[in-house]
Amino acid sequence: MDDSGVIPKHKVRKLQKVNGELVLKALLTFITKLSKHKYLDLPEGNSVIDYVIMISNSDFSNEEGIGIMCSRILQMISLPKLLILVCDPSYTFAFVLLSGIATKVALKIHSQGRTPYLVCFHVRSTELISAEKVLTSLMVFSRKPYREKKFGANALGLLDALHPLTSRHLNIYNKVGQLWRMAIPQMLKTLDDHTEQSLNQEEWEGKLLWFLHETLVATKNDHWVERLIRVVLERINYSSNNDDDKIENTVQRDF
Repeated sequence: MDDSGVIPKHKVRKLQKVNGELVLKALLTFITKLSKHKYLDLPEGNSVIDYVIMISNSDFSNEEGIGIMCSRILQMISLPKLLILVCDPSYTFAFVLLSGIATKVALKIHSQGRTPYLVCFHVRSTELISAEKVLTSLMVFSRKPYREKKFGANALGLLDALHPLTSRHLNIYNKVGQLWRMAIPQMLKTLDDHTEQSLNQEEWEGKLLWFLHETLVATKNDHWVERLIRVVLERINYSSNNDDDKIENTVQRDF
């Protein structure tokens, strides 16, 4: 406060900023308590998830403690629910954030000796996202790997973390898991060795199509292949990018 009794504007802004951070941290603390009771897995929790994602993508996430609190909250969401969000085109703006969180959750589950795959899919298939939709969505996101610098690496990294999803799923066989363990690290190395400017886009898309084709061949399960093709075509119909037709043409030609 100066001699006139007026508080300078820069001090007012600083006070408002501090107060805003305190209120936000208090709110995130409350959300953390809700999350411990699986509230975020309920339909009612979707609006809370959207709010946490919004904070994570805002300047507030750079403030001390807030970004970490948001990350911990999102890691309390169940893996199936996270995969639904990751593969939902309407959440593409948060793909890097959500795919990174989903990978951490999957790896944590795996380190605890549990299997990070949709174990209840065959029982509650209408509630959980299917393996074929996960695969298709992550392949589409991998097409432009340097989008926001991490789209490709995050998509392939999540697939790698979900490896038991393929090797132990009722409808997919171990050969798929063996293929993924070999191919995914090679594709990740390709991204590490290049930049957006040096990567040959046509060759990269060829690698993705080869990966999808070999996955289909390795399944040796006509019913699963049919469902995968259906999901691929649904995704193509949704997408406004005509380049996705390459995936459709590959599937139709080989099956």
